[in-house]
Amino acid sequence: MNLNKKVALFVLRGRPGLGHVIPGLALAKAAYDQGLEVHIASYSNGYEFLSGRGPIDIEYKLHQLDVRKEYLDWPGLCPYDHGVRNILPLIESINADLCFFGGEYLMGPLTKGTSCKAVGLFNPEILIDTPKNKGPSTYLVSLLGESDYLLPLDKLPEKKTLISNSNISSKIVSHGFYTLPSCGAQTEDNIVVIANGGGVEFPSNTASYSSEEVDAAQWISETYDYTHKAIESALNCFDKRSHVKVFSCLGEELNNSLQKISGIDRLVVDSISLEYYRYLSEAKLVVSRAGVGFLSDVKNIAGGKVVWALSGHDEQFLIASEFAESTENAYFCSFIEDLDLCITSASKLDPEETELKPNLGFENAENSIRKILECM
Repeated sequence: MNLNKKVALFVLRGRPGLGHVIPGLALAKAAYDQGLEVHIASYSNGYEFLSGRGPIDIEYKLHQLDVRKEYLDWPGLCPYDHGVRNILPLIESINADLCFFGGEYLMGPLTKGTSCKAVGLFNPEILIDTPKNKGPSTYLVSLLGESDYLLPLDKLPEKKTLISNSNISSKIVSHGFYTLPSCGAQTEDNIVVIANGGGVEFPSNTASYSSEEVDAAQWISETYDYTHKAIESALNCFDKRSHVKVFSCLGEELNNSLQKISGIDRLVVDSISLEYYRYLSEAKLVVSRAGVGFLSDVKNIAGGKVVWALSGHDEQFLIASEFAESTENAYFCSFIEDLDLCITSASKLDPEETELKPNLGFENAENSIRKILECM
């Protein structure tokens, strides 16, 4: 450890997807760029994703968190079994000055009694008045208020707000969206990027994500069907010089099935990895499941954008609808039958004729880290 540097620990939830890992990683890079020593702790899909290095120009120490099975579907790690017994000793051993909790809504009070400041990253969707949110949000927001600083992953909702908490408002330093810079190192003539989520470990209980009773197996089936149809449509829409790169969360067996749709010369199906950022900036088309992390990543991409949501997944449906309304050249496919039409429409766009906007997501990350350091 460099005693002359401030130390930042990012505890980033990696289950069931990467909705907090991806924006947390953007903040971690911003912290690294501003001279902080960076440590990242994650588990499940998050640890696997972060173990595969990619072109993001950041050095960090990665720590694995082992989580008991009964806590996997919680909206955060167990405050005692994982907070007091695992994360707190890690904070003390690396002498952390800042601890960012990405998606770990129960951990706000953990750093009390230490010199480490707690930063809570949270999805503002939990503040929206829905049947799913009414019970748990009251508790979660109270715990978020125990953090020293708060960083919502996007702007706070303006309508139908469930909770108005002055303690929360006073601790919000800045807000996202937060993304990593894309690298643009690919050289193929045309690239279509298809992403379908952040991990193979779908939740066994969907109550935290859906106001309806949904079988997780149904979500896996939908993910496969949407990905399969997206590949076929993309191959048909672009000429034979184009290449389709798929980052799939479905695991080896289903990914191998998807690979058989076309030969390796036009289609490559891999598990989700940091290599994703190598293709984004020059992609002619991006098709993605409407996870919060992935939507943030493609907001500043010049090419066409098509997103879809899992059935009954309240948050994904909401943010996909808003994304299509507020983002240029973006389409929300609310029914799989419409996916071919959405991809055909989006593929007609020529990214070379569209002005590529600055990566506001990474600028937001830099500004947020800077403001927290100023507050300290």
